[in-house]
Amino acid sequence: MTTTPGLSPANDSPPRVGDIVATVLLSLLAVAAGLVAAFFTAFFVMASDGCSPSAGNCRYGLLDGAYVVSWGGTALGGVVLLIGLIVAVASKRRPLFVWPLLALGIIVATFLIGAAMVEAGTGVGMF
Repeated sequence: MTTTPGLSPANDSPPRVGDIVATVLLSLLAVAAGLVAAFFTAFFVMASDGCSPSAGNCRYGLLDGAYVVSWGGTALGGVVLLIGLIVAVASKRRPLFVWPLLALGIIVATFLIGAAMVEAGTGVGMF
């Protein structure tokens, strides 16, 4: 068998089955988490029901920022998932499961940070 200089047959080996299975499952979990986070972010507005301009008991900058953080983090997680998988598949040497795991972490973390911002802005406990 002849090989091109600098390339070994080990570099052309297909990804392991466990890596593919973990990637698919984690990708599905990341997509589901993104959908759930985006859906529940829409309910952040209900935490501001007790706010009134005359009382001045809410910090609207934090409330507005919570949407940016939560929905922006969900979008960022989706971009990381797609670009990471494309790069990992193209390189053929990197594990694939890392990218959906990273995307899942970004989605969950940014949703929780957004919920904490709503809590800090209204004083209403989210959890």
